Amino acid sequence: MTALTPWNPDPRAVRRVKAPLPAPTHCPWCQARVSIVKNSEIYGSPHGDWPWIFLCGNKECRAYIDMYPGTGIPRGTLADSATRQARGWAKQLFSGVWQSGHMTKADAVRWLAGKLGIPEEECEIGRFDVPMCQRAVTACLELARKAA
Repeated sequence: MTALTPWNPDPRAVRRVKAPLPAPTHCPWCQARVSIVKNSEIYGSPHGDWPWIFLCGNKECRAYIDMYPGTGIPRGTLADSATRQARGWAKQLFSGVWQSGHMTKADAVRWLAGKLGIPEEECEIGRFDVPMCQRAVTACLELARKAA
């Protein structure tokens, strides 16, 4: 059996991705070329279920995004340091929304998409820029205040 790679993806995994984004070819931050590399280039050792990422070729920029496991499909858009930090904060607060047990994850995605005015299939934090992350954080904090 041929090993699965981004160039030889699992067809079932590809079908599970609801709204795939195109693979990035150039960094939106510095316009350098983007390559598929092992995520150990960022983390120092293999990380997660799928060892591949898209990485900006500019060593000073280093924007990256991971892939859906078993595919060559990005989980969002390339993120520089500020975007990764904003996404991390938004993800932490959003995870609290559905992990609290008050909503299922699907209901939480529906709720957040409504708050942000975007389609549900685009309501993935890996797609958000810094301003959208800030809006998501605000929505989650408002919900937490109302629930308290």
